[in-house]
Amino acid sequence: MRNDIYTRYSSYDANCRREGVNKITIPKNMMPVVFALLYILISLFCTNGIIMLGVFLVCLISMMLLKYNYDSMLLFICVLLINSKVTALDTFLGASLTLIIHSISSMIILMKYLRSKVKTSTSLVSIKYYFVVLLYYIGSCLYFRSPITTFITILFIMILSYAMQGVASEKSAEVVKVFYYSILIMCVIAYIELIIGQTFFYSRWISESRYRYNILRVGSTVADPNFLATLLVVSLCLFQTRAFKDIIGKKRIRLVSMLMILMIVLTTSRTALITLALVFVFIIALEYKPIILILFPILLFLLPNIFSIFDNMISNSFVESTNFRNYVVGTSLSLWYQNPIFGLGWGSGLSNLRAILGDTTDTMNTYIYLLLSGGVVSLISYVFYIIMLVKNYIIKLLRMGKGDSIYIVAAMIAWSIMAYSLDLYYMFFLWFFPAILIAVNVYEKSDKIINKT
Repeated sequence: MRNDIYTRYSSYDANCRREGVNKITIPKNMMPVVFALLYILISLFCTNGIIMLGVFLVCLISMMLLKYNYDSMLLFICVLLINSKVTALDTFLGASLTLIIHSISSMIILMKYLRSKVKTSTSLVSIKYYFVVLLYYIGSCLYFRSPITTFITILFIMILSYAMQGVASEKSAEVVKVFYYSILIMCVIAYIELIIGQTFFYSRWISESRYRYNILRVGSTVADPNFLATLLVVSLCLFQTRAFKDIIGKKRIRLVSMLMILMIVLTTSRTALITLALVFVFIIALEYKPIILILFPILLFLLPNIFSIFDNMISNSFVESTNFRNYVVGTSLSLWYQNPIFGLGWGSGLSNLRAILGDTTDTMNTYIYLLLSGGVVSLISYVFYIIMLVKNYIIKLLRMGKGDSIYIVAAMIAWSIMAYSLDLYYMFFLWFFPAILIAVNVYEKSDKIINKT
């Protein structure tokens, strides 16, 4: 049994665990991260979709020549999709590079399945869920005559999401490291943008650099400071689980966590700062209950100063931004009322909103977007997806009160709060959650068996 468990990890990782050493380097089987980093570095300066498609194919062919398996290719693709804007380029015939990469990932999954069945016995989200959601998408697109690209996009995302659960159950340590390095790359590029005083991707969608409190608003590889802050807040919670600390190393996680917190502050995303504060309170309240008794009177004494700080944060620009968001939400809801059960169609609902408010307008709210596009049915399916991810961890949290469940539930709370101010539904990060949680769970179970033996 013990030997079977150790096969989940590289021999280097196994030796580190036996010797009590946490610090590790990138092993050979994590070369997909190196290929992804090469692609991302080129994408910082190249905006030609055809050239970047060529770079992607060269990386993929190189992995094939070096005899990397299908799982490694999928992990390489996941790094790129998590850093979403590095593939947001037009290629030919109106097809985006992201869509082409998704289609290639589906072909890789098909080849993997033909050679050996994709293992999904430990999946958090069953294939039935994906199948039902896709059926609803087909029906909605046909009825509302929505653009077929919306269905194709979610089809490829869900195929990859489902397949990655099987990869995570077999190669949990690799999935943990791939996710860690994906976020680390994102964070480092954000700091580079701050140092050089310009953005690589954010500037491609806006005419000039944006500042708040005299701080340059950077977006790194997701091209938006609010999206960047969202992914960092959620990842910060996940990094505190035992799997990440053991596989990556406690010192590394501690250092990277501090850098992430600082970057969240530097994004000047107000929703993210409030979410970060709420998450800290949630974790401290459950993990370090005695500290609350000490800090409570101090916080009570400092309460007037805290309110003063928030008053200063609420500037005229903040009020204007809030008023515009409220106007967008009100307009979206008025459109949704036309068909509350099924919405106005995927793509069609947003088109109707933009016809009123302008071509660049977004709902800026995941829940409102789901209501507008797919109605109550769509919102229920999303909530059900989130419940499937965290229900077991909530049960553990209620029973035990400590452990990794605190951080995983905190991560989902952070995501759910940020979803009120951003449209996060099509971000691959959301659909990569099952793989991350499976990897953490597999590591936790195997570690318990190792300790027993």
